[in-house]
Amino acid sequence: MYSSNIPGEICETDSRRTMTKLPHILRKELLVLLRDRIGLAFIFLMPLAVLIVVTLVQDGAFKSVSKFQVRAALVNEDHSDMSHTLATTLAQADGMQLITEIEGRPLNRLDAQELIRLKQVQVYIVFPKDLGSLATAAASHWAEGNEPQPNAFVPAIETYFDPGISGGYQAIVHIALQNLAQSKELELGMRQWAAAMPRKMADLMPEGTKLPRPNGTVPLPEFRVGHAIAVAQPANAAIIAHAAQLPSMSQFNVPAYAVFAMFFIVIPISSCLLRERNESTLTRLLTMQVRPDQMILGKLLTYLGISLVQFCMMLAAGLWVLPLLGTQPFILNANPLALIALTLSTSLAAVGFALALASTATSTEQSAMIGSTSVVMFAALGGVMVPVFFMPPVMQQISSFTPLNWAVTAYQDLFTRGATISEIAPRMLLLASFGTIGVAWSWRRLFRREWRVPAKWGDRSLEKR
Repeated sequence: MYSSNIPGEICETDSRRTMTKLPHILRKELLVLLRDRIGLAFIFLMPLAVLIVVTLVQDGAFKSVSKFQVRAALVNEDHSDMSHTLATTLAQADGMQLITEIEGRPLNRLDAQELIRLKQVQVYIVFPKDLGSLATAAASHWAEGNEPQPNAFVPAIETYFDPGISGGYQAIVHIALQNLAQSKELELGMRQWAAAMPRKMADLMPEGTKLPRPNGTVPLPEFRVGHAIAVAQPANAAIIAHAAQLPSMSQFNVPAYAVFAMFFIVIPISSCLLRERNESTLTRLLTMQVRPDQMILGKLLTYLGISLVQFCMMLAAGLWVLPLLGTQPFILNANPLALIALTLSTSLAAVGFALALASTATSTEQSAMIGSTSVVMFAALGGVMVPVFFMPPVMQQISSFTPLNWAVTAYQDLFTRGATISEIAPRMLLLASFGTIGVAWSWRRLFRREWRVPAKWGDRSLEKR
């Protein structure tokens, strides 16, 4: 019983009791975890093994990839017949989804940069002004048998990539554009050479005859790749404020599977919570004047700590273990404050989801089956296993409503695009809100369902419904 009925003293005394009991609640949660050492090892080692295996498999697959799907925007500043032909050929290429217009008008560079920022395309391609006329002039110069001038300007097709696209796919797009430019360059050259052929043949014929001089030939000039049309090196720095490195598979997989590991905490949480319910541990704690919010806070802080340890382990594996196995190392180049805030938000979302599911399930088997299945499904939809831009449009829309997608996208923005804390704040807010709703739901399911907590904090009696 409280020693006073004055509200201010009640709140102050209650706050002191909460701080006194909280360490004991945390100790109890840790002891429960340590009793199940196999389960504790599972939540740490299983995601680590998945990360290593999947990264090794995908790294080999991406090195030998031959087919791909890329959404690209085309900015045609030239508007010549040649550039329109190039655009048509590019649109018909396998795996290329080309956007050339927006709201019924041709794209400009600002439109394309906005599409990159909104992640609606992975690359935008620019046909610069006078591309067709300069390429035709260079081809005509070659057809006449002239050597290219050393400092002659060669028009170049420009490419600007989203820094979040892997280096392998950037290389594939760049090579495809080079092949397209070389074929068009050769076509222009041969057309100009064929057009000059009658005049060159006439020069070989003696005046007044219809036959060329003996041993007269029209030599074919040496063809040099890139003398008429070039493809500029991919540029990222024109879109973002810093020069980003081409991301490797490790750069994608380490944060993605770290999020996956954090959400897989649903299994130990549900196991511990259901055991406490079945053994009436929660009931005994309530009779010992431990409030429901104190118990929830103890579980929340304990498993938040576990999630943070999981995340640090996955980062350590990316930094030091994966390079030993032959993959590129993970590059930790994020803003520290933004990384800490995002990791806390993700941990809250994972623990909130786990508490909500554990408090709703009626058996350990049910919670384990639903928990593991739901986390794997969220991982598949959220871009952990397959990048979201590979998915059909309908699945991309569904993916945007999953918490793993919010977390994975925010980490990719942070690690590959150099996002600031303000830029990832909307997704952190979604994650924190998701976790808070889960915690509130678990409190209601665990305690409101079975116990009526008195409205006055001073009354410590509990009545069974």
